[in-house]
Amino acid sequence: MKLIVVTLHKSASDFIFRYFRHIKRFTKCKTYSESLNNEKEFKTRDPKQEFIYAPYRVPDDNAELLSQELSSDCIYIAHIRNPIDILISEYYSYGFMHSESINETSGVDISSYRDQISKMSIDRYCVEVFDNNRINRFKMFYNFISKNMGKPNFFVSSYSLMKNNFKEWNSEIFSLLKLNPSHCDSLFNSFKSEFDVKPLDNNDVKEQKISRHIRNGTDKQYLSVLAARSCEIIKLIFQYHIPYNIRELPDLVL
Repeated sequence: MKLIVVTLHKSASDFIFRYFRHIKRFTKCKTYSESLNNEKEFKTRDPKQEFIYAPYRVPDDNAELLSQELSSDCIYIAHIRNPIDILISEYYSYGFMHSESINETSGVDISSYRDQISKMSIDRYCVEVFDNNRINRFKMFYNFISKNMGKPNFFVSSYSLMKNNFKEWNSEIFSLLKLNPSHCDSLFNSFKSEFDVKPLDNNDVKEQKISRHIRNGTDKQYLSVLAARSCEIIKLIFQYHIPYNIRELPDLVL
């Protein structure tokens, strides 16, 4: 098997890493991921090597993998989350839930950035966050999906389905990858507790009573936390950048 799972940060990418690393146990694949700090090895791998690259988090720029044609012998999965909920997750995560002062990947001091976010309202953060790099990341991801929709080795994974019906999502992944069905229930049981959650109390988040990487229990959270005017502004921005042929995907209906 050769598999690449592409997603955006704050789309349960940490869970995607752990889930597919667990799947590796049923295969002979080498695992690649930013979380393993071995992305550079992926570029120099043996072309015949079987692998799981999960997740490939879309960077702000120079997403070389997304600009290439799909390899016919590889399966690609694009894992999609509602983009406005991604912004909501960023606000609470970057402003309140990540307590470390140094970015684990870049080594950059992020304490001032975190302080800046924590002093902003959630509406201000979500409306003003759209610098060129942020827009570019979303555009690259959505154009990648738009270009490859319908190809036999390209598939879309839904964050909302994963969170609301993990059993069905898990079964779909097993069917897609043609894995031994006998392992399906075992994997489901290993992770199901992560999705049996209640909605987070946003005040608890702000008071740092909630640990990082806790999944929220609501879909389209932005409808309950953002002002209507903020929602309309952000929807217009995203609708401009989401290609027409993928706007009906469940997680991209705004």
